[in-house]
Amino acid sequence: MARSHVKLGAVFVGWIISCFMLLVMLFGAVGLALYAGADISSLLTGEQQLGGFYLNFTLFVSVFTAFFAGGYVSGRMAAIAGSINGVLVVVTSALTLFFAGTFTVIVGNALSIDVMGSIEAVTGAYRPLLMIAGVFALAGSVLGGRFGEGYIVRLDTALTARAQNSRQTRKAAIQERAPAAKSIPVATPEGRQRKELGRPRRAS
Repeated sequence: MARSHVKLGAVFVGWIISCFMLLVMLFGAVGLALYAGADISSLLTGEQQLGGFYLNFTLFVSVFTAFFAGGYVSGRMAAIAGSINGVLVVVTSALTLFFAGTFTVIVGNALSIDVMGSIEAVTGAYRPLLMIAGVFALAGSVLGGRFGEGYIVRLDTALTARAQNSRQTRKAAIQERAPAAKSIPVATPEGRQRKELGRPRRAS
């Protein structure tokens, strides 16, 4: 039976780690924005946009770090095909956002709320930033998955070398403690005949 390289449990745990880190960074960014006196409502409506090299760089580094951690956990748990399992962390996040947005739009239409227009108003101004952030997320998950998979390879190599050294040391110790084998004469028919011929015969 062919062995599957995709480990759904590893992908799920990596996705949880990525979401948790993104939420922590998001709350931290909102707290810093409120502390600096920024108007959050104007940022959400697109009237005031995030600008500046440092703010954009911080966003990209945060996304890269979050998905690097998720990819690392996924690759380390899967032990094989770390890149594939890392990419699936990003795919799972994208599918989650898609289904959550679709469900929100359906519920909004049932309640006569223009949810789609609000989503387009919020994401329209930041669409280029979101696309670049997606590239950083994909790169972080791939590198994290490869690094996590490499940890298992390095661990297996170290354990194998340690086991070989232990066997060699044990073998050398046994050879040193073992006494030298003594030669024990073995009686053979030919030897007995020669011994009897060499004995003097009694006079009858």
